[in-house]
Amino acid sequence: TKFVAQNLIAFLLVAAFSQVETPIQNFLSVSPWFVYPIQWFWIMGLLNSMNLIDGLDGLAAGIGIIALTFLSFLYFQQSNTAPDFGIASIAAIFGFFIWNRHPAKIYMGESGSAAIGILLFIASMSLPGRSATFFTIVAPVLAVGIPAFDTAVAIYRRSKRRTSLGTGDRDHLHHRLLRLGISHPVVVRIFYAITIYLCLLSYQLFPQNEFSFLNAALSIFGMITIALL
Repeated sequence: TKFVAQNLIAFLLVAAFSQVETPIQNFLSVSPWFVYPIQWFWIMGLLNSMNLIDGLDGLAAGIGIIALTFLSFLYFQQSNTAPDFGIASIAAIFGFFIWNRHPAKIYMGESGSAAIGILLFIASMSLPGRSATFFTIVAPVLAVGIPAFDTAVAIYRRSKRRTSLGTGDRDHLHHRLLRLGISHPVVVRIFYAITIYLCLLSYQLFPQNEFSFLNAALSIFGMITIALL
């Protein structure tokens, strides 16, 4: 039932962007019929990865805020106009986040994680299409690198165990860190820090930005500092 609902969401979103110059279509310069499956895969990935990473208080909401902030910055840099959608989305999630931090007073559930996935999809597809490059496509993927990696590992793990992909378990990345004795708030901050680092790293990969090992080192230092606060 959930898979059918997710496909309906994906269909509506792909249809909504069918008349819009998206980064994917402009970069590939192919028929929209080749772009639609990629967009479908991207929204389905976001819906499920944000759901799977929602295992600790404030984790999915925090990652959503960080990723949307980064995408809004890219939008502003490429279009020189205010990212109204991104700002509204960040504010909406933050209003929930302050009550969802550890120890949480409210929880998002699957509908909340799906909402964040939808907002991330819209923000990534709203990046100025005319200036689309390979890195414009990669940047949103790296921004949600933690949920994406955790989902890929979960699919591999469940396939290897020959269990249903929809069967829950307690072997996600955050569960493994908790079993190592790391406290709940520190695990969440570690994932925040890694997400920030991935955003900074992807920004350095843009053609107009000269890659600097010093900046990369400073980013890693900042990531570790945030994680240990």
